[in-house]
Amino acid sequence: MIEIVCIMLLALGYRAFGVPDGREALRRASISGGARIDILLTDYWMPVMRGDELALRFRKACPAAGIILMSGNFPELLSVPDCEFLAKPFHGAALREKVHAALANGKKRHP
Repeated sequence: MIEIVCIMLLALGYRAFGVPDGREALRRASISGGARIDILLTDYWMPVMRGDELALRFRKACPAAGIILMSGNFPELLSVPDCEFLAKPFHGAALREKVHAALANGKKRHP
């Protein structure tokens, strides 16, 4: 799934990279240095930590980043403020819409 979403984001004109789990995402965020990370797109259910936990911890490392949580079910479990929800399965137009909304959310928090 990671590879497919990265390809979809590249097709929409974004640079994207995938990581295997939440720990690696947090590590990448903490060492990003001057490279800005604009969006975290994560699955809700994944190994090591759930997506909502990752999102809250990621926001501390990258406060201006937008966040998109995706899942095939349980949108009512999402408790991350200013977070977009992307229902799986999805198509490119839905992904583009959520990316734009997540970027706008990040700009609202950090103009």
